[in-house]
Amino acid sequence: MPAATAPASPTPTPLEYVVQAAPSPSSSPATYQTGPASAVTEQPAVAATLAPHVVAIRPISMPANAPPRILAMSISTPVARGGQVVSGTVETSSNVASVEARIAGYSSNMQKVGVGKFTLSYRVPYLPFFLHRTYSIEVIARNTRGDAVRTAVPITIR
Repeated sequence: MPAATAPASPTPTPLEYVVQAAPSPSSSPATYQTGPASAVTEQPAVAATLAPHVVAIRPISMPANAPPRILAMSISTPVARGGQVVSGTVETSSNVASVEARIAGYSSNMQKVGVGKFTLSYRVPYLPFFLHRTYSIEVIARNTRGDAVRTAVPITIR
């Protein structure tokens, strides 16, 4: 009697992260992929963008006690001047409860606008010329347990 074989299960599709720049003849989309088995254990590359880039991220559902993950960040302009409003967005895993943005000793909590979606708008103060330089905006995402993950994006003040 022949041995019974189990039916082959379909191969799960990998999670896909697509970063697309504004249309130009020399740019092509870059794709970051992680396999389904590594989706929970491996952190995908954070997609940090400066305007006019578009980031399309599929949401990642995580248990509440899992480590937080920052999936994508964007800022409205890489160069800002005094009086200008700069806005930014951060996309995270579903278990992130809060996101904080820090720059040069100043800290602000980002507003949660959906599951894993946070935004912030900030009017750049008028600064003296000797403070005109490139700063690093540190973004810190925390889950309800207090676990944190950090990343940064640069901004130049002129």
